[in-house]
Amino acid sequence: MLRRPQAPPVHAACWWSQGFLLAGCWAEPPAGSMVRANRDSFRNIVIDSRRPVLVEFRADSCKPCKQLEPHLEAFAKKNQEQLVVKVNADENEPRVKVLGVQLWPTLLVFHEGKRS
Repeated sequence: MLRRPQAPPVHAACWWSQGFLLAGCWAEPPAGSMVRANRDSFRNIVIDSRRPVLVEFRADSCKPCKQLEPHLEAFAKKNQEQLVVKVNADENEPRVKVLGVQLWPTLLVFHEGKRS
């Protein structure tokens, strides 16, 4: 009989699918992966991370953002000690305004919860 692999341990309130980790979760995303953060998960993924975090603020209709994506994926695989996070600026306007992001793509680095 084939056994189904077990998922990594995460808090019961967590949901990990297609790069989304919802608020209230304390599981670190896997090393070498690009993760999407939304309004609810930004704090957990970026601010509360123990690793340095490279955040790309982007828009779905942004051609330069799409051109940058393969380079960010390669960076994530090469630099597994750093987390790479995508944030859709259109869906996260309050966060974008607080951080002063005005153009996409914009790359910011966070370390120990602070913008570097």
